[in-house]
Amino acid sequence: MNLVVRIIVLTLLIGVTSGCGFHLRGQSDGKSLTSGKGLTVYLAVNSDDKLLRRQITNDLQASDLLVVSEPELSGNHLVVVSAKVNKRAIGVDSNGRNNEFELNQNVQFIVNAFASETGAKKIQKVESLLEPIEVQARRSFYLDNIDLIGKRAEEKGLLESIRQEVSRKIISRFVVTLDQQLKTGKNL
Repeated sequence: MNLVVRIIVLTLLIGVTSGCGFHLRGQSDGKSLTSGKGLTVYLAVNSDDKLLRRQITNDLQASDLLVVSEPELSGNHLVVVSAKVNKRAIGVDSNGRNNEFELNQNVQFIVNAFASETGAKKIQKVESLLEPIEVQARRSFYLDNIDLIGKRAEEKGLLESIRQEVSRKIISRFVVTLDQQLKTGKNL
């Protein structure tokens, strides 16, 4: 009897959550980039940050997007215009020395759609899908003057964490923009 009540309650809960429009994260209606594999993307990073370029490339590939090496091979371009890492002091100790710092990475990027002429290698810019967008990530850390080696390693780890967060924000915005274009029927 108790088992029958549990099954009925579980069935009702499943019916209510699916009937109210609840979807697990990552599930889509089938007409989106997340379900379509093989979309090509050209990535251009106009800064010297090779680690950021590698992180964005890895995240694009993890999103089932194919990163191409030549702009002519893709109609979708993700262009990182600038990437800057700033470090500033936000706290001092009793001797007046800086002991707390903030790491901040600002990245500006744009998404462009291009159309190539049939039978030719020329590419015409169709439109900039987004105005230049700035994303940023921040971390703060305490610098202990006694354990400098450990704190420098912590700083490197925080910089890697910042790069990952910025990359996720860029990829998220990029995929959402292309999804919107796909759903509105514009040709990419």
